[in-house]
Amino acid sequence: MQGDTVLDEALPLQPALLALAGLPGAGKTTLARALAARCAWPVLNLDEIRAAMFADGGFSEIENAAAQAGLWSALRAYAQQGRPVIVDAMRFADAGQRQQFRGLGMAFGLRSRLVLLDCALVEALRRLGPRAGAGREPRVVRQVAAHFDPPDEGMLVLDARLPTESLVERVLDSLREA
Repeated sequence: MQGDTVLDEALPLQPALLALAGLPGAGKTTLARALAARCAWPVLNLDEIRAAMFADGGFSEIENAAAQAGLWSALRAYAQQGRPVIVDAMRFADAGQRQQFRGLGMAFGLRSRLVLLDCALVEALRRLGPRAGAGREPRVVRQVAAHFDPPDEGMLVLDARLPTESLVERVLDSLREA
């Protein structure tokens, strides 16, 4: 136990790469923080990486691409070291990104798990209402929703309306089963 962090002793010892997918407003960051607190795994957060790289917000196409490249580099470093990590804020709307994520885990002998927080567009927009800002405007959320590939086989699909603790338990159970 470290500080307030309660390590989940029932987690498998084998490290895993865990990615959270879903619309902006689905609850990926909330779930990532809860999982990190529960199992003491680090979180790679695209929004934080982008903010560190571009002090003015960094939501242009080229800045977003640079932040994504930085996130993939950090994820690759964790995988090479055999360390578990939670990836937050990469929407994984594209099946190609999902395959790339799984391939990275396979390349380094790590389990990879993609979790889709299924959230209706109307609900995502409602949740973001007061927090709308760069990258979270209704136009962006609608664009992401319009280009979101259907869930892949093997993807854990969870109802984003469930309480966070219930979502945490379901993710941890899926990691134990894998």
